[in-house]
Amino acid sequence: MKKLSGHPNVVQFNSAASIGKEESDTGQGEYLILTELCKGQLVEFLKRAEANSPLPCNTVLKIFYQTCRGVQHMHKQKPPIIHRDLKVENLLVSHQGTIKLCDFGSATSIAHYPDYTWSAQKRAMVEEEITRNTTPMYRTPEIIDLYSNYPINEKQDIWALGCILYLLCFKQHPFEDGAKLGIVNGKYSIPVNDLRYTVFHDLIRKYHV
Repeated sequence: MKKLSGHPNVVQFNSAASIGKEESDTGQGEYLILTELCKGQLVEFLKRAEANSPLPCNTVLKIFYQTCRGVQHMHKQKPPIIHRDLKVENLLVSHQGTIKLCDFGSATSIAHYPDYTWSAQKRAMVEEEITRNTTPMYRTPEIIDLYSNYPINEKQDIWALGCILYLLCFKQHPFEDGAKLGIVNGKYSIPVNDLRYTVFHDLIRKYHV
């Protein structure tokens, strides 16, 4: 988080500290992070805005563009930093109305490249670690089916961006129930009667190929 801080679309890191279990109210050691104070979560803004009418295309574009900029900043690091838990709940809105990426508790710079030499035990270990750090609805096909032997890297964030864009347009997630088969087959549908967000249809499809 300290490494990423300074970008306009990443929540600003100010300081951190830790306390031992003897000082903690929970009886466990705790890590404390001090960040900038934001106005609130994007989900709260969306609930208020969508109660009146669908989001205008330019609002969707502004939110999505700023989110992409924050993700791009992560992926430009050497090695790339993978967020792994990108979702609307992890986007904040600053007092100036800027979108801020937050919650880097699942972030990693470790990519996996499964192949036929991987044992069942190794696949199970990687799957368990990934499952712990990701949200079912946003998981990619290569995560759900490790035996497909596709690389598991920063592209999982790109898939999640497609899910976010779909949700901004249609007020629901493309893989609402997190069904594994639907995700593996990229099976989702864009509402046939949608005329408002046609400009985004091809972009959504490109994220979920």
